[in-house]
Amino acid sequence: MLKARNSILLLGIAWLMLLSPVATGADENISKLIDKTLQRMEKGGIKNVWAISSDLKKIANREKEQAVGQILAALPDMNPVVKLGCAKTLFDIQEEKAAVPILLELAALKKEKEVRLGAIALLGTADFLDEKIVGEVESLLNNTLDQETDPDILIETSKSLHMISLSYHKKAKAVLKEMLASDIHEIKINAALALAEIEDLESSRNVLQEIQYEPSYEGRLAKRILKAWDV
Repeated sequence: MLKARNSILLLGIAWLMLLSPVATGADENISKLIDKTLQRMEKGGIKNVWAISSDLKKIANREKEQAVGQILAALPDMNPVVKLGCAKTLFDIQEEKAAVPILLELAALKKEKEVRLGAIALLGTADFLDEKIVGEVESLLNNTLDQETDPDILIETSKSLHMISLSYHKKAKAVLKEMLASDIHEIKINAALALAEIEDLESSRNVLQEIQYEPSYEGRLAKRILKAWDV
């Protein structure tokens, strides 16, 4: 009997010894994958950031705690595009408290317009649960509307602010409607599409009807919107 018990004990110890290297190897593998993905993101630029962010999410979901720690530790040395992609990944794995400070920083980064637009757009699509975070985001977006002059930034900010805050619906729509009166065709179209996205078709209808037969992406999109709304 004693011999049998000793055999079982030895088998158990052997099994634990076998498992330990496997777990450590898995951790090291995830760490290397994260490093490689961050390097890809750095080289890929703004055009590829969302696709690579999605790849990073898949890795992070395998060992969330480790991934979050490694991503946050790497961010101070990363460029704005990588920070944007990592913030998207953090949102996707329900780590909004880690993601929001990064996005607030990027949304105020005036020298990196494309990154800034991406950060503002992300803030508008998030389903915030923390009231303090909502207040911080509302404040930044509202201040941007008051201080910014770039039409692209104004349009994206208005749309995002409308999406996350009932309190600023009126102000956000007013800015978009002002953009509709622009003499610049592109600005007018983007404002109309933004109004349609926040479901104010009444305000955007005339412009959408004007462009619906243009052989452009915006024209085709306008046609689909009008058809969907039976206008």
